[in-house]
Amino acid sequence: ERKDAKTQRKETICSVTAMRGLWWKLKHFLSGSNPHTIEHYPVKNINLFFQNGKSYLVLGGPGSGKSTLLRMIANILKEDNNHELGGTVRLNRFGPKSKEVVWSNLVGYIDQIDRLHPFLTVKETCEFAWRCRTGGTHRLPLMGGGPEIAGEIQRMDEELYFVMIVLEAMGLLGVKDSFVGDHETVRGVSGGEKKRVTVSEMSVGGFP
Repeated sequence: ERKDAKTQRKETICSVTAMRGLWWKLKHFLSGSNPHTIEHYPVKNINLFFQNGKSYLVLGGPGSGKSTLLRMIANILKEDNNHELGGTVRLNRFGPKSKEVVWSNLVGYIDQIDRLHPFLTVKETCEFAWRCRTGGTHRLPLMGGGPEIAGEIQRMDEELYFVMIVLEAMGLLGVKDSFVGDHETVRGVSGGEKKRVTVSEMSVGGFP
């Protein structure tokens, strides 16, 4: 991205009506914004509705805004003087700014880049993520008491039940004791398996 004294690039993510667009132009005029500002809209006029229990595929060419859209839904887009965000995202009437919910507990985003520790095994990577998110127990808030339930939960905790279920679903049981690895320090799993490790790491965290 190139900037000079006369031209400034502004990234704007928006889902706007004509009236809102007029308001933004008026706001820039009143604030004395550079008249040579070039506004780039990676995502514009997008309206989506996701139904529960269904999977959706987002398709588009390079630079069409696919990742930007997903980052917006996950509420991890950068906002500053050169990046503005418009429009709203709602999940069962709650939004990312709602005080009643923690958005990161509702929506997870899996990046294209695998950020994994090379010296942890596949199982250790998922176990660490699971323990961080759950406190190391399968007990849920609405579970009852009693010795039978307590014994079953203890058995599941010792066996890392949910972690092993996810690894089996992702086809990683055969490499669960292998290092994740990288290209520089230690040999590990293949590129495709590494991506599945990243997906597993997010899945054991209990994201919807």
